[in-house]
Amino acid sequence: MAREYTDEEIKKILQENKVLKRDNSYLLKLTNSKRFKFAEKVANGFNVLFPKDTPQRKIVEVVGNIYRKKQKRKQHRAILKISKKIYEMAKTYDKIIVLNSVLWDLRLKQRPHHLAQKLSELGFFVIYLEYDNPVHNMRKISDNLITINSEDYLGALSDMPNKYFLSPNNMPTKYETLRKIVDNYKFKFIYDYLDEFHEDISGDLSVQMKVWDNLKSLKPVLCTATATRLYDELKEHLGKEYKIIMVRNAVNVEHFDYKKNNSVVPIDLKSVVKQKKPIVGFYGALAPWIDFDLINWVAEKNLEWNFVLLGIDYNGAAIELKKNKNVYNLGAKDYNDLPKYAKYFDCAIIPFKQGEIAKATSPVKLFEYMAAGLPTVCTRDLKECVGYEYVYMAKNKKEFEEMIKKAIKEHGRDEVKEALLFQAKQNTWAERANNIAKALAE
Repeated sequence: MAREYTDEEIKKILQENKVLKRDNSYLLKLTNSKRFKFAEKVANGFNVLFPKDTPQRKIVEVVGNIYRKKQKRKQHRAILKISKKIYEMAKTYDKIIVLNSVLWDLRLKQRPHHLAQKLSELGFFVIYLEYDNPVHNMRKISDNLITINSEDYLGALSDMPNKYFLSPNNMPTKYETLRKIVDNYKFKFIYDYLDEFHEDISGDLSVQMKVWDNLKSLKPVLCTATATRLYDELKEHLGKEYKIIMVRNAVNVEHFDYKKNNSVVPIDLKSVVKQKKPIVGFYGALAPWIDFDLINWVAEKNLEWNFVLLGIDYNGAAIELKKNKNVYNLGAKDYNDLPKYAKYFDCAIIPFKQGEIAKATSPVKLFEYMAAGLPTVCTRDLKECVGYEYVYMAKNKKEFEEMIKKAIKEHGRDEVKEALLFQAKQNTWAERANNIAKALAE
């Protein structure tokens, strides 16, 4: 008689099958990649020049081993030197937090940049880990905020109390690396669930999904989520015994406050402003999840408006944007320059395609638009944009067009700008950092 499996056993088998399929997909991509094929050619060429079990091969291997050992000792001394320096800087602080993230010097400031800054202001010694920076092994941003480019420099801190390592779900940091940080360096783990797992956002996800699948074994002392959907997924994945809090994205109000913005018109915006047409503005990644078809449709129908888009062309997605005479793609801008452009917008848009990415996104730009006094029109699946005054949710193309008309009209009223600025002040990065600090203190 065939054995009957329980629902729990079936669920576990299905999960294991899902993981195996994902790993298989990754291996296929790896073995078919140009890098892998090039490495294979080099290896084959080496074997032809120095065949195995020949005197020539043995000499090359001995010399290679001596060189590697020498380099390893040199690298070890360098790590010890930097580790000791970090220890000396951190030892006077009661709380230490490492943020594992993107490059510090990115043109657009993102969630980790703001949290690092605000947590340092709350008295944490903040270490910003940027793996992709080959130039700076360590550098000082302020007295209690530094950057490093390797977790190896954290070893000297292992005996210090109140240490936390915050890693976002979209970072391709290996599970084994996180285990070393938790087990060997004695850091308490914080998991920041900030994005839906989607290849359009992070590319291959095999590394990130291994961390997700083994999250319980890292014993996170705190999990944070940027959206209700992500919060619910964490609850289901981890269970009630884990501490999970909402930490949505936010704004540095001082930077975007329309009342303090005395900027002159940027050079590449002057010709647009001179036309004296209402400007519908957007900034952010011009990515696959942006509804370019919607932008094209509204722009073609409303030549009395100008559309200004600022942002990086992410994976060539902007090719979908048609070259209409009232659409201006001005490219990526520095974070410091964004308010200079926002000052001349009459309203803002966040046009995401329908789907899972939109439902799980807390757009940073929403709160920045608020601080800039801009009524904003969003597409319907952006659930985290619902419930704010002068933030309009459009169900379809026609409604999106109508909402833009309404937003442009509202922008001229001082009470509208005041209400938007007030809402921005309720959603600051300082407040978000304080929520994390409180949760850790508890």
